Amino acid sequence: MVEGMTKRRSVSRYEEVADTPNLKLLRISRVDFVAQPETYRTNSKKEQTMLEYVRHFERQFENLHPRRRPLLLAPRNECGMRKFICTSLRPTQLPFQDVYDYDKCARFVADFVTYEPLELATTIPQHMPSPSAVISWQAGDCFDMAQLLASLLLGVGYDAYVVSGYARSAITHCDQSGTLYNIDGDPVEKAAAVEQVRQKYAVPPRKQLESNFLKNKVERENSAKEKKAAPLDWKQLRALEQMAGNEAEELDELKGKRVHSWVMLLAGKRLLEQMLFLEPSTGDVYSVENAPYYAIESVWNASNYWVNLQDGVPCSKLSYDLNSHSDWEVVLFDATMTGMGDDDADETGADRVSKLAAETMAAEQGPDDEKLQIDMPPSWVTRLHVPRELFQARCPEGKKEVVYRKGTYETFAPYSREDGLVEQVTIFNDVERTDAAEVRQIFANRKDRLAKRVITRANNCTHEFFDPGRAQGLKELVYIQGTRREFHFYASARLDGLICRIEEIGKKTTQIFDGSKDSLTWRSVSYHVGKDAPSGEPQPRKMAEKFKRTPSLDAEEDVAKRTFDLAGGTIKVRYHYGHDRVTASFRTYAKDGSGHNFVQVDPFARPLTDAQLLEEYTKLQTYERECINEIRDSDRKAKDILKKREEEEADIAEAEGAAAQYSPGNKPVVPAHLTVSVYDTARSKLATQEEPDDNAASQVPHDYLTPFLVTPIGPNDPPLKFDEAYQAYEACRKSLKDRLVERANIVQSRLDEENAALSKRQAAFARSRDHMDPADEAEYEKYAQEALFRIQILEQRLDRHTEISLAKFAEMDARLRNDPRLRALNSPTRGDLGDGGRHHGHK
Repeated sequence: MVEGMTKRRSVSRYEEVADTPNLKLLRISRVDFVAQPETYRTNSKKEQTMLEYVRHFERQFENLHPRRRPLLLAPRNECGMRKFICTSLRPTQLPFQDVYDYDKCARFVADFVTYEPLELATTIPQHMPSPSAVISWQAGDCFDMAQLLASLLLGVGYDAYVVSGYARSAITHCDQSGTLYNIDGDPVEKAAAVEQVRQKYAVPPRKQLESNFLKNKVERENSAKEKKAAPLDWKQLRALEQMAGNEAEELDELKGKRVHSWVMLLAGKRLLEQMLFLEPSTGDVYSVENAPYYAIESVWNASNYWVNLQDGVPCSKLSYDLNSHSDWEVVLFDATMTGMGDDDADETGADRVSKLAAETMAAEQGPDDEKLQIDMPPSWVTRLHVPRELFQARCPEGKKEVVYRKGTYETFAPYSREDGLVEQVTIFNDVERTDAAEVRQIFANRKDRLAKRVITRANNCTHEFFDPGRAQGLKELVYIQGTRREFHFYASARLDGLICRIEEIGKKTTQIFDGSKDSLTWRSVSYHVGKDAPSGEPQPRKMAEKFKRTPSLDAEEDVAKRTFDLAGGTIKVRYHYGHDRVTASFRTYAKDGSGHNFVQVDPFARPLTDAQLLEEYTKLQTYERECINEIRDSDRKAKDILKKREEEEADIAEAEGAAAQYSPGNKPVVPAHLTVSVYDTARSKLATQEEPDDNAASQVPHDYLTPFLVTPIGPNDPPLKFDEAYQAYEACRKSLKDRLVERANIVQSRLDEENAALSKRQAAFARSRDHMDPADEAEYEKYAQEALFRIQILEQRLDRHTEISLAKFAEMDARLRNDPRLRALNSPTRGDLGDGGRHHGHK
């Protein structure tokens, strides 16, 4: 036993030089102990009994496992008090929906808390502050962040455990510079860790029939393209990245010895189907097979502590059945700790260390305490609370940057930037991160409804996405410098049903419609290019329109496509296919009068006469002029959209330059180019407050009476004399009366207009009633009902305004009489100010 103790001490005297300054101890040294809750500064009787039991457990564990490293059982908190590690967890559910799921919760902790590596890479920390302190500091090491994450996950119903083990050097330093950032999400690493829950009795989808010929053709084309370009896919890049990471890990002198902590989720609760590991420093989710961890020393939650007895087994091969006492040694077991000596014959029995610790502690208690019951004390940590403003900020100081191998990921707090930027991903072509290939930006709360922007440097392409609600229904805007422009719209928000507009600058413009207007679905115009192109604005060379099928019309009369060849001087009309027809009728008109061509598919149809053809040709010429006008109007609107976007970005850039000159205290709460949701009441109140004025202290606060006073005075100043008070009294009453009368006149004028219009329409109806069609009579009845409804509403509004006006006037009169500045009006020597004796006593 002595030999074992000697070996144990030799392991604990492992000397190591700190890589980073111990900022945790610096923060702990600044803690005001007096201001902390009593549970932070003292131990209850139950906690003292628990600590005594843990001390015996740790001693027995050292005797039985002398070569094992120390366990993290009772570290000191921020007040210097030893606390059992399980009681440091405080299951809490925050009142935010964004932290209800495990992946979002892990991402929140990774962003909210600044990660700090352990002072000694191979030694467990000696201090474990409360999760509430970690929230207030917004900084901590892996154990601090794991404790906070586990507390939040336990609060929302997950079977979460804090893990103490060993990990790679890059994980312990939160170094992601060797990791490739997949901008579209990696289906191999993170998404493979989570499988969607499938319904047991769901109806399987219908099998899709595919042509083997077409499938083989597509495969051959894809393989030919891959042979030409032969780019590395994400799986190959991940493999190369893993190889490079393994080489760097092999050169690490402390490989397999670096202490780390993370969170383990067991399957079962919250419909979680498989076990997962959560990395608190990055928010990444790993399956057990893909986890970058070496080994596990122990795990714990708010109810117990388990020590891993599977020595030398990697994480992917461990048995995570915590009820298996041959694999896991539990600190507390649910049994009355008496008569333990009868089981000593079973050296490999369950909870051997726990039994020995209980026996030793029972022996020290003396014969009077034959039965010893050890219960888990309640958590000494107060309920966790994250202020809403800190939760919305997400990151310390409102911003955070993560560096990857060929990319950077930046996050910003909402309303912290003038442009509303909340996320930005930059992908580089080189490892040194000097040649940017693509930039993706996510925006929030923009007045111009901009939600996302993707900038590709290879072809100078800018792709912008907009939320619904923008003028002209703009949904997406794609701009390739000097080459191509695309406008995508919310068709339901437009009267013309335009879906998208695609411009090949100087060559061709195509418009696609939903067919809600005149059955039009497609319109295109080609311009003169090269030597034929005239100077100035591009001139149309050829225009075409397509229409969808109208079932009520005969196919021989339902136009499918109209083509206006301005350069060739022809107009071509093609009609829809009839029932069981493989060809369609078409007609071609030449503007010079020669070369007309008419093809009529139906042999039984009566051919058109020359007069009918001339009438159709005249209509087609009108359609041609209308098409030209529509194209020019569309071009003008497209230019207005581009000009508006340039002005919006210029205003934001100017506002950012002006905001940079403000001090933090004078910075506006909500930037001018951002909107505030009606549900964000706190920020709405701050946004509506006026900016403070330097001379506010010397100015008189504005109230209802100030505009009518010759010399503005405050409510606490001496009262006015009778003449000045009476003048202000009359002016205020007159102003209110004029405003109420003006509103009444407006309503009365609208009522008179409606009555006059209805009378005029009734007279016209009476004169021509005998000669009117049923449709005209129905139209008149509809108009009369709507007019009578409007008249009724206006009459009710006028009556209500009269009642409210009397009440407002009486209220203002009483308010003026009670105003301390007009106290002279109530003097008994001055008489009454009523309508009958208003001037009594006034000289």
